[in-house]
Amino acid sequence: MRVLLAVDHEPTERALSAAGHRVEVAQYREAVPALLDRFAPDVVVLSCDLPGSVPLEDLLWQARLAGARVVLLAGRRPKSDPVLEAAFRMGVYDILFDPASPQDVLAALSSPASFADAARLLGMRVPERKVVEKRGPRVLGVWSPVSAGKTFCAVNLAAVLALRGERVLLAGLDGSGDRAVWLGLDGSPEPREAPSVPGLLVAELPGSRLALEAAESSGASVVVLDPADPSAEGVRLLGVCDPDYARLLRVKRGLAALGASPVLVVNRWVTLPGVPVDPAAVLGVRVAASLPDDPRSVLSSVAEGVPLAVSSAEWRRRFEELAGLFGG
Repeated sequence: MRVLLAVDHEPTERALSAAGHRVEVAQYREAVPALLDRFAPDVVVLSCDLPGSVPLEDLLWQARLAGARVVLLAGRRPKSDPVLEAAFRMGVYDILFDPASPQDVLAALSSPASFADAARLLGMRVPERKVVEKRGPRVLGVWSPVSAGKTFCAVNLAAVLALRGERVLLAGLDGSGDRAVWLGLDGSPEPREAPSVPGLLVAELPGSRLALEAAESSGASVVVLDPADPSAEGVRLLGVCDPDYARLLRVKRGLAALGASPVLVVNRWVTLPGVPVDPAAVLGVRVAASLPDDPRSVLSSVAEGVPLAVSSAEWRRRFEELAGLFGG
């Protein structure tokens, strides 16, 4: 950057040169106009205490007309000084009061002040800008330490959310490619829309971070991770188990180590006369829903590439209820 240093201060000159800037020095006001013409600086660092008889307002005007940004060293002048007000009206927003170090000048060069910054510095009333927090996609995930139908739940939950008008990314994180098969697609790392569910994108990705990046680039408002990393921040979990007693005990141990409270669903539930298995009692937590054992319908949905939540009103109702537990 070409910097006209209109102040006789060797430490600042050395700091600017050491930072890679090309520097010319004006030691009095009368030298500034000629250097503006000959040197064509990008920035003029101008001291209000620079010796000379040329009015400061004239130098500021000429510097701004030459297209240079001005960093004004105001010294110990009061904020109400007319020169500072004139500088502000000419678009000079980087105003440094004493003590101003060479590092302060370098900071002003690399991070220009805004109109509002300068107005506040000079004591003007500036309305507080409302910061609108950018909201990322909601992140849901299926979890289980056993083979209990995680992908079945993930596919149908994602389908219901998409049918509600959400743009959903269903991200397979285990490399199996099963999600795509359930939806009539070949496995691919690129998000592609499921033919049977408008608004539902499916992708095979190696991690939740890449899934979030893919969701942002594709405009998805919801991400469903299959399976989810339970330690990931901000993920709401759907825990899946089945009524097998040994597997329930493994899920119970998994819950104890999880440190989170997932929504729990018992998949493939079937009532066996004379075999009183109570999943909620075994797990020690409330079970949010039970999905019936219906292998014929499930296999048919896989063969057709159409989730049960799309083809069956009863199954859609069940997954609508689950989606409602996630605020969807």
